[in-house]
Amino acid sequence: MHAQQTSLYQWHASAGARFTSFAGWEMPLQYPGGSIAEHQLTRNSVGLFDISHMGQVYVEGPQAAAWLASLVSADITALEVGLSTYALLCREDGGVIDDLFVYRLAEQRYLVVVNAARLVVEITGVTDPMAVTIQTLIPVIMENMENMGPEM
Repeated sequence: MHAQQTSLYQWHASAGARFTSFAGWEMPLQYPGGSIAEHQLTRNSVGLFDISHMGQVYVEGPQAAAWLASLVSADITALEVGLSTYALLCREDGGVIDDLFVYRLAEQRYLVVVNAARLVVEITGVTDPMAVTIQTLIPVIMENMENMGPEM
């Protein structure tokens, strides 16, 4: 099976990226400057991570915040509309399943961005004990970058 390419594939290729297959996607692994140069640029300026290959799950309803808060390490109930937070998805015993991002889109609507390789395991495998609507999307090819540095 041929790996999918994000909409930013050509940008990565023109920057000289070396690619690897990840969860069915052709993803950049390293650039000509090397990982130390990438690290220094991210620490001193800004680094961008192409998240367009990742799984997207919409959660909405009156209990959406409480339900998400019961699953992740971040205080989702305090998240303001239009903001996002990095969080850990936890098992009932407190162990970590994986990391993810939660975006509060509206008062009762959230977008959860999860690792593409673990989409089914992470969210759809969690029992839904409250009245929330969950819509799981296959990763959508779109331009989506996440800031990973001190400058925005």
